Amino acid sequence: MKILILNSILYTAEKNILPKVESIKDCMIYTFALGFKELGHEVTLVAAEEYKPTRSEVYDFEIVFLKSNLKSLFKVSYFPLHLSLFSFLRKRKNEYDLVISSEAFSTHSFMAALVVPSKLLVWQELFVHNRLFYRLPSLFWYNCVVRLLYRNIRIVPRSKKAYDFISQYAKRVSKTCVEHGMKLIDLPDTITKENQFVVVSQLIERKRVDLILRKFARFLSVYPQYSSYLLYILGRGEMEDQLKRLVEELGIGANVVFEGFVRHDKLFSIVSQSKALLVNTQKDLNVVSIPEAISAGTPVISNSQPGSAYYTQEENLGIIDDNWGEHDLRTIIEKNSYYTTNCLNYRGKLSNISVAETIIDIFYSKP
Repeated sequence: MKILILNSILYTAEKNILPKVESIKDCMIYTFALGFKELGHEVTLVAAEEYKPTRSEVYDFEIVFLKSNLKSLFKVSYFPLHLSLFSFLRKRKNEYDLVISSEAFSTHSFMAALVVPSKLLVWQELFVHNRLFYRLPSLFWYNCVVRLLYRNIRIVPRSKKAYDFISQYAKRVSKTCVEHGMKLIDLPDTITKENQFVVVSQLIERKRVDLILRKFARFLSVYPQYSSYLLYILGRGEMEDQLKRLVEELGIGANVVFEGFVRHDKLFSIVSQSKALLVNTQKDLNVVSIPEAISAGTPVISNSQPGSAYYTQEENLGIIDDNWGEHDLRTIIEKNSYYTTNCLNYRGKLSNISVAETIIDIFYSKP
């Protein structure tokens, strides 16, 4: 089976500044595509050329980088336009059995809906209207383009929030939600947890890592028996220096370790050894670090903002509370074996291979 994946944006950009990376093999969509490859399918991924890595690398499948056009209007960081995609699809449409396109509100999904509607599956992550120009383009798109052009196209939501949102505008929406797939790493029969928590995040304002630091400081103050606990911060961003100053102001410098950017193998090691992943994001869709942590056998403490919060709570994979605090940190320590066991039992559903199988099953199932 030959599968085409349309996903122009490989990494999240802050303030329309595209990140420069040496490799794209760590990005979510690469792992997603690899799941189909590992099932024996032939995969092609289309992305914006602005996301090309800074060094050359050999990929496990075909990747086509397309030039973006009219970039002052169609911002590459959130709504790119590739005029050459239309001719690409017309020229190669007979090659593919399935076309998977990210987001109903995208130019690449629109072109695919025109050229290959019978082969198209839209994978929907957004669960709110884009706020650009007072939401007017988004409102028009979903109420007109999606309702009319996508009426016979299968749409698969990535979360319960995405399902509730997109089902207002489209009819063929799968009730099965499909998360981002992880490439699972073999785990030992028993995982040794250290006296530590972990944050995996860009160090930017909307991630509210500052609030996590304050919660952790209060935890150490209220429960002195846990004074040896560490908090690892994995990630980098414009607020790094400010957060380091906050750590000193809170008097927890001996308990907080800033690791900066780390490669996936080291990240997995730190996450898998932690009692919990801590999340307190102000605005996000699906926080990739949540399924990564669960796949590593590590429970999550988070607010309800991420789309993955729904199944995290339903499957008892951690604690979801918009006002989580020091008491929840104590609870996750005391019940760590229970939550860790649940994560280990659930992790198979998050593998990129399982995700690929589910996507294909949904596409070929009856409406």
